[in-house]
Amino acid sequence: MATGQTNWDRNLAWPVTVRGGGAIATLSEAREFILNLSDSVQDRSHWLLAAELLLKAADSGSDSDIEWATLQIERALITDGRPGLE
Repeated sequence: MATGQTNWDRNLAWPVTVRGGGAIATLSEAREFILNLSDSVQDRSHWLLAAELLLKAADSGSDSDIEWATLQIERALITDGRPGLE
């Protein structure tokens, strides 16, 4: 956004269910989830890409950027064997 505001309160394209219960529903919740991962997990390429896309989505607020971020978060969870699909 040109005003320098971010859109952390925006919803993801769809809620992402995580194993153990609960769901990640907003950009802010996704940010907190990633920040709570260990440093070694955060440094994996699929999580680095998820974080990059999440920052872009929060900056732009565009539906397409939010969808790409949502997709990558799901991919990263699946890659790490942490999907909510049980």
